[in-house]
Amino acid sequence: MNPGWELDRANISSALRQHRGTKQRGDWLDHHCIFHQDAHRSASWNESTGVYYCRTEDRTYLPPVVMQRLFVSQIDSSPGRKQAQRRRPDRQAPEKVPDHIWTYVFPDGNPSHMKWRWDEPKRFIQVPIGGSPGDPLPSERWALYGDFRLQEGAHIVVVEGEKVVDRVAQLADSLEQVPIIAITAGSAADTSNRKVEIAARLGQLKPKSITLWPDNDEPGSTAMRALHQELSRQNLTHATVPVAELGLPIKGDLVDYADAGNSLATLIARQTGSLEQEPILELVRKTLVTPGQMALPDIRQLHSISDDNGQMFWWATYHQLPSARQLKEYLAAIRQKSSTSPLTPGPRSYTNERVTWWRPANQGQVYRIEASGIDPYSDDPPGVFLYAPDDGRHVDTSVDLHGSKTDLDTLLSIWELTDLERAMIEGWLVCAMGGLQTPILFMRSPAATGKSTLARFLLQIVEPMCPELDSKVTQDARQFAMQLLNHPVAMIDNVSRMESDVEDMLSRLVTGYTVSVRPLYSDRLVTTFLRRAMILTTTNYDIYKGDLASRTVVLQPSRKTQGYFSDRYVQATFTPIIPKVRGYVMKLLQSYFAKRESIQEDTIAFRIGDLGVVFATLGYNTSELAALESTQRSEVVSSNDAWLEAMVELWKDEASISFVKTTQEVLKWLREFGCENIPAEKSPKLARWFAQKSPFFLDYGFEVERVMNNPRGYRFRRIEAN
Repeated sequence: MNPGWELDRANISSALRQHRGTKQRGDWLDHHCIFHQDAHRSASWNESTGVYYCRTEDRTYLPPVVMQRLFVSQIDSSPGRKQAQRRRPDRQAPEKVPDHIWTYVFPDGNPSHMKWRWDEPKRFIQVPIGGSPGDPLPSERWALYGDFRLQEGAHIVVVEGEKVVDRVAQLADSLEQVPIIAITAGSAADTSNRKVEIAARLGQLKPKSITLWPDNDEPGSTAMRALHQELSRQNLTHATVPVAELGLPIKGDLVDYADAGNSLATLIARQTGSLEQEPILELVRKTLVTPGQMALPDIRQLHSISDDNGQMFWWATYHQLPSARQLKEYLAAIRQKSSTSPLTPGPRSYTNERVTWWRPANQGQVYRIEASGIDPYSDDPPGVFLYAPDDGRHVDTSVDLHGSKTDLDTLLSIWELTDLERAMIEGWLVCAMGGLQTPILFMRSPAATGKSTLARFLLQIVEPMCPELDSKVTQDARQFAMQLLNHPVAMIDNVSRMESDVEDMLSRLVTGYTVSVRPLYSDRLVTTFLRRAMILTTTNYDIYKGDLASRTVVLQPSRKTQGYFSDRYVQATFTPIIPKVRGYVMKLLQSYFAKRESIQEDTIAFRIGDLGVVFATLGYNTSELAALESTQRSEVVSSNDAWLEAMVELWKDEASISFVKTTQEVLKWLREFGCENIPAEKSPKLARWFAQKSPFFLDYGFEVERVMNNPRGYRFRRIEAN
């Protein structure tokens, strides 16, 4: 350290101690700044380092400037020979204060060195942080200006000159909400000489993008070309601004570009590809994606992920076609989104057992039904894509929350229905609207009784599209499952026969099960949880499987005798009532959610799906309903089963609490009763039939148990009432 400069610092300290408000704080003298008026100690002086720092201005002043401000004369070497010998002969104090001072800072925050610049004539010198002239050793100084406190992941522009870095900081521009920061090693020669250090530092910072911006001259282009080669060797992706195409003057730089009113963010986006990528990212964020399909929020119709649909979505959003690269990147991102974070598609409604969402249309909001009330302005449930099924028809999906029980009675007024059947309809509608475990509504009555019309009205309340499945679909379980994926409720009209595996599927639909099917001409497997509300209508179909029969409730609708109404008249008269009935059912569902926790399930006699709990929350006598419904079901679902009729008559004929009949005696009874297809005594067919019909026997008040003793047979035993 030059002793002459030490004396200068000592004189500065002496003068500042006489300054008002000075206070010693370790190595620092805190005081009122001498460069501006202030009301507090805003400046500090460190004699050991020669640093004068003003916190208000965030600026560092050099000792010559401080001395000039304090009117302290520099020490002259003439008083003594000894002092003169301690002064460096080549020490030259600056003739005038530098026009610009830039402080280079190490990444840890410690100052490295300063660069002084004079404009007229233009010259630079590197100055140690203490302020004495002389270029600091390269090993002792940090190469970059502008990277202190720089966060990882920024857009970084490498430029020439510290003034450009300061100007970019003033612009405070950003791209995709990520700041744009400039750094420099100084001149073009410094950039070329320090290319290894620059590349290494950029690798540490992991920037979102790197852009090289040379001055518009040959030295600048040469320096950035050298840096480009080094970045390429280190596999750091970057772009170079074509300054010759920007219309800048000779030696023009980023400052000239910004002064002309140009957008830094737009140019950086174009150079890094972000300008072309931004609409891709925006559309990916906007697109709703389910497994293998996608939709736009404003057009909630699912489409397969394909080039044609990608172009359609792009045009609908930006009113222009994407480039080949944009389309490729968009679809790649959508496929990844479909694989990693897809939404679960759901037709019309969704429930989590406490809340039900019901979507009236593919545009607009969703009805949210819960214990606290009904909100018609809700969004889709989290992680679910609700869509309204559409087959091109115009249907009324409105909801009138002023609807009441009177409206439901009006809708049902043209049919002869018992109080039990009206209760079954009301409970079934609440279960179906709420996506609960809904028993199958089995309508059996002669032709021309209007049962299909009644079924369509009930479907419309829950699903306005009123989906009807062709009876032929029941012969193919896979096709049947595919049909059910698109609707929360469905009807199979005029059933005459049904395959055994489809009957099993209908049984499982009440409580719900997971099904995996592969759509036709598709290489993807769709796995979903199916729980659907079903209506079956028939004139002569018998449910032969007891498992299916135990999951049904029965209606026998018939037209009232006072006149005939055409279907067109019925539709025109009663369809306008549907929105009111829909609102009434939603209010019943709200009541169910509100009272559900207070119901003791073990006290409910009605055990079909969630229907018993629904009846309990609505105030019905579940024991009475269960007895009436059981009797009616036993009379309807298998009225054409001669074997069942024979066993019922056998039970009545014996009129006993319990009795045993051998297999031989049972077969003899069937023959005498006129039954056909009687199996051999040792055939397992009879045993299997008894097992299937067990729920039917329970409806008639008795049960049948197989006896394996010799001789083998069956025990008939009355069910004791609780």
